[in-house]
Amino acid sequence: PNWTCSWPSTPKMKRDEDMDARVAFQRLKPISTELMDRRNDAQGARKALVAMRDGLLQVPPDGLQVCHELVLFPLHLILEAVLARRMASEKGKEAPGFDDMRCAIHEGVAEEVYACYRAVLECTWCEGREALQQALARTAGVATVCQKSDSEIVRTLGLRCLSALILHLRNSPRSRDLHAYLCEQATAPALGHLLSIPVSYAKSEIHAGSKGSKSVLQIAWSTLQEWLEFVDDPDAIAFFVPGTASGLFLTLQRAGSLGPTTASAGGQAVVEAISALSTLLQVVLADAHCRSALEDLAIQQNAETGLDVVQQLNEIVKVGRQGAQKSAGGVTDLEECDMNKNSESTSLRCVRDRQWSSRTSQKLGDMAKQTVPVLLHHAQASVRGALIKLSTTVLCECTIAFSTCREVFVRCLLILFQDPSEAVARHAQKTLRATMFHSNPCLTTDKIVSSMLQKALTDLPPAGDPDPSCLEENLKLISSCMEALGPEPLISTFFASEDTRSQTLDLLSGCFCLEGNHRAALGTSWQAGHNESASRLQLLGTSFGHVSGISLFEVHQQPLPRFAQGMTYLSNASLYKYAATAVRLLGRAAAAIDRHGSELAGLLGCARRKVVFILEARGPGWQRDAASWFLLINELLYGASTVWNTNKGYGRSAPPDWMPATTDVLISQITQIMELYAQPELLNLPTASNEARGFGFREAADNCIMLRPLLEGVGIFAGCLGPYFADHDARLLPAAICPLVERVADASGLVADSAMISILAVCRHCGYKNPSEMLAKNADYIVDELCKQLREPSAYPQSCKLLTVVLRSQDDTSTMFPLVAEPVRLASLILTPTARQGSKAVSNHALTALLEAMKATVREGKKVQECIKLESEDLLVSADEENNAPVQAPISLDLADSNSESVKEFFNKYHQAKENETGDSVDSNLEACQDLLAKWRKRLENIAAILDTAVETVGPLFASASLSTKVLAMDCALETLYAAKFYDQAIDCIESLAERFTSDHTKDLDMPRRKLLPCLAQLWPDLVQSLNEGQGSSIEMSLRTLLEMVLLSRGTFLARRWIQDAWPACLRLMDCGGHVESAGLLHADYLAVRQRKQDPVSALHVEKVQTHVLSMVDAIATGTSASKVLIPENLGKMVIDLLQYGTLPFSLHVQTQCINTLSKLALVDCAKVVSALKEAASSGEDCCSSAFHNKSASSSELQYISTGSNPDRRASVAKLVLSSLQGPISAQ
Repeated sequence: PNWTCSWPSTPKMKRDEDMDARVAFQRLKPISTELMDRRNDAQGARKALVAMRDGLLQVPPDGLQVCHELVLFPLHLILEAVLARRMASEKGKEAPGFDDMRCAIHEGVAEEVYACYRAVLECTWCEGREALQQALARTAGVATVCQKSDSEIVRTLGLRCLSALILHLRNSPRSRDLHAYLCEQATAPALGHLLSIPVSYAKSEIHAGSKGSKSVLQIAWSTLQEWLEFVDDPDAIAFFVPGTASGLFLTLQRAGSLGPTTASAGGQAVVEAISALSTLLQVVLADAHCRSALEDLAIQQNAETGLDVVQQLNEIVKVGRQGAQKSAGGVTDLEECDMNKNSESTSLRCVRDRQWSSRTSQKLGDMAKQTVPVLLHHAQASVRGALIKLSTTVLCECTIAFSTCREVFVRCLLILFQDPSEAVARHAQKTLRATMFHSNPCLTTDKIVSSMLQKALTDLPPAGDPDPSCLEENLKLISSCMEALGPEPLISTFFASEDTRSQTLDLLSGCFCLEGNHRAALGTSWQAGHNESASRLQLLGTSFGHVSGISLFEVHQQPLPRFAQGMTYLSNASLYKYAATAVRLLGRAAAAIDRHGSELAGLLGCARRKVVFILEARGPGWQRDAASWFLLINELLYGASTVWNTNKGYGRSAPPDWMPATTDVLISQITQIMELYAQPELLNLPTASNEARGFGFREAADNCIMLRPLLEGVGIFAGCLGPYFADHDARLLPAAICPLVERVADASGLVADSAMISILAVCRHCGYKNPSEMLAKNADYIVDELCKQLREPSAYPQSCKLLTVVLRSQDDTSTMFPLVAEPVRLASLILTPTARQGSKAVSNHALTALLEAMKATVREGKKVQECIKLESEDLLVSADEENNAPVQAPISLDLADSNSESVKEFFNKYHQAKENETGDSVDSNLEACQDLLAKWRKRLENIAAILDTAVETVGPLFASASLSTKVLAMDCALETLYAAKFYDQAIDCIESLAERFTSDHTKDLDMPRRKLLPCLAQLWPDLVQSLNEGQGSSIEMSLRTLLEMVLLSRGTFLARRWIQDAWPACLRLMDCGGHVESAGLLHADYLAVRQRKQDPVSALHVEKVQTHVLSMVDAIATGTSASKVLIPENLGKMVIDLLQYGTLPFSLHVQTQCINTLSKLALVDCAKVVSALKEAASSGEDCCSSAFHNKSASSSELQYISTGSNPDRRASVAKLVLSSLQGPISAQ
């Protein structure tokens, strides 16, 4: 710059008026002098500059205004040196004439110089036009010099000086005159140069890429905005719109395309750029400035197709010479562009007529089409909020100029309508609603929104772009358009007829289509990967907590509807949320426009007809097509209900006219939908592949895909209706509860999860504490449905599974158990020989259900027995208290008038009263017993009925050729015996109570018959047959069942049957392990059979069976029923039979266990065992006399015993056992 100043002379000051000037002069003159003296010392000059800056801030402003030239003179000299050296260094030369200004080399000195200059501008004011020209020239020079610095601080100070110049002008008493002069055509070059400096700064930072400064870029655009607001003259700024707008759009374009490390991507910088652009449009293209020249522009032709943003920038801006001129103006000349063709070549003004405004707004709109959509997805909410401000400016203040390109900014508001930031979304909604249905036709945007909604619907996949980012924006646009239009315009425009309704629903349902990812459809259950049906079933009978590592509380919190895995286009939860929001708004609009529900019924009826057509046609992938419509129906009803507004999210911000449907309307519509959902042909579809029946893996996976939204729809409907869903009059829950419970044990983990989550949703919305309570309160409906299905097992193959789930889920049997006797009887009919041949799979399910029924019977019997026992004890305590009470005489004896006759009469009456009282006590106690029996008789009868059914059913299944069937049958038999034991114990409690009071009235109680002994008698023949014919793994189960029967036996029922039936079968198993077919094989032939077979695997199996038999005998000998079963006659025979297994050819392990078993048998009847052992010992020679005096036999002694002949070996074993029993014998 060409500085035009010299060292000022001492000002003439009046003593009365210029005291402030004197103070300022005295404070600043020494600092200025010191700065000039130390101009070659960088450190000294910097200290002087720091002192000058502090002094400028401390002296009175009026005084500084008088002597500010004193401060500017040294600053200008240093600035000239800095500029000369900078320009010389760019050319590779030395700066001439500045050898005595060496301090200018250091950046630190330059920083302090700029800071002092800024302080001078902020603390002084401009006195006139000439001063204004000088200030403009100086400040422009400072800013130009600072821009070329590598220091971010220096560049920042240069821009701050431009901002300080505005304050310098505003502080002037002649600010209006100066502002008018600045807007004149004569000062246009200077003004243009000032406006170009921030733009030049911004472009430099942008082109620097990652090396650019975000802070400098932000300050550049904020400075430009300040100057635009200060000038606020469309004629003065119009010529410079192309260059200014080019820099602004360049920043916005780079912010959307480059990474976050670049300067242009800085969020605050982008905000400032958008704000500056908004201010530029307000100043130049506001309606107040354009109305006079563009009265008819609001109805012009359609917008032209936009060019690429780079081409538009090149077309708008033709950059001329840049850099500082050393003239007073120092302005960068801007070339003319096509916007300014009507301007004279020497003028920096343009005529703002209709043609200029049209061309300018069109070009700016085209650039906005390329730039604004990119910024809609900026990471920072402040940037998206600034776009709303820009859109507001265009739509509300620049409607005339931008009448042909308003769609860009309407789309911007619609996308931000559902912004993640609540503040941004609320701002966008408020702005857009202000322009909808406005009385001013220039502000109305309803037609634009309607056309955009129509286009967005047609662009949905599969016809539109399936790219997730494009799809997300399109779905946001659809939802926003729907809410912006409101219920009535939305329904009347897009759902007025059946055809338009069908077309729109088809477009929306296309988004929800599911892909055939079959492995994902059959995936594991729960978050932790649990796929055990037992764990899921156990959850039904528990309160909310953790079971088997599964968090029921976490599953309980999952909201419905939810994102479905495996969707073709909605690949993530965010996309699903936006698509679901659009469908929910559609349902809410239909509910709001007609409170009687006709519009909602029309939508759901159309969707229902689509589903029926798909189910009837059953084309390829029909399950997935139906699933997409199920998802759509679920979301429609969810949106129409009140529950949507209670959730966090988009529904909360809906305006008041979006009224939800009434409860009556929802009940009516959900009832019709439930009729569709509850079809048996849908609910009974298999989810496990069965190649033998021609049902493959893909079909099973497609069924899983369809069943998930169908089952989850029940939970959604429960949320829509709340407690009304469980109302028995509506019969909604009864129709759905059985399929839900049945699918909890589904083979597919994902289907089971959907069923469980729906059950939990029903509990949550209908007021049940847990699933067990829900099942208990709807037990009658469940049992009715079970009986209906079990009567036709071929039509309902899943009925037995449902019965299993219901029985397994009930820990508390008081509610459900009294009703299951008939379903259990019907399930047992499936296990008859004729029915089993029809379908083996259904028979296995029926047997499993029967097993669960017997487990529930055990729980019921135990509970009844415990309750009866407690009540009996309470009655006994009450009776004892009454008996111990003192007996009062019913009459009194007057001793004064007593004689022998009166005394005799007195005692006769006394004894008669006492007898009557005792009789009354007996009658009351008997009545208490009868009341107790009557109270529990019904539950005892239910137990007895199920016991009879089970005993008649499971016994013949012991002989089944299927190992799984045999094992299940024996498990069921054991549970039957356990239940019978508790049943008998309950009867015993009542009988004991009656006998405690009086033995004469026991017959009056009509006691039920006991069940344990009849059950044992009925199961015994089938069990013995299974022992005789058993082979392989079934032998172990048969032995366990035999052991439990023996331990549960009462009286001497098994004493004779044990030795006649069971013991020979056990000896057979000891000999051949169940492999030899001949039942008449002698024990002596066993060795020959073993040698002939030479099968090591078979030998191991036989040894295992022998171990199980001996372990069973050990358990019987040490059990409570040993003395009743092992009577002396049986015990002696068993001892003689077992002696042969203590020698060869049996293994050493079997020999050792056999000797231990003989020792345990001695605990039952030691005398009988010793007698049998002595008899066996006396029949052979003594081959191991050295072992007689030992208490136990070692392995070497056993080997020695095994070398003799067979009678001798048995005798040796007998003597060895006798030796070990010397202690017990002597004690006896």
